[in-house]
Amino acid sequence: MNDKITELESRNSELAKEILLNESAIYEAQSELNHVDPDIINHEKIQSYFKHVELLIERLEAKNYLYKKEIYQNDLEIKRLKGNEE
Repeated sequence: MNDKITELESRNSELAKEILLNESAIYEAQSELNHVDPDIINHEKIQSYFKHVELLIERLEAKNYLYKKEIYQNDLEIKRLKGNEE
């Protein structure tokens, strides 16, 4: 059982790192979008770029949601396994 707990804890650690990397990327992307020169915002290529970046942000947010959900489920399983050890 300890191996399973260690495996779940290790997985949670990996997921937490991914979440932090994704959050950093999201912050950077949003920051870039907020600093575009207002004179060029309405340009077609810029609008296309904005849409692309916004979709990438949504994907990262969706991944983070799934990662957080997995961490939560792993935490529940860890608690269950630790409860069985006692």
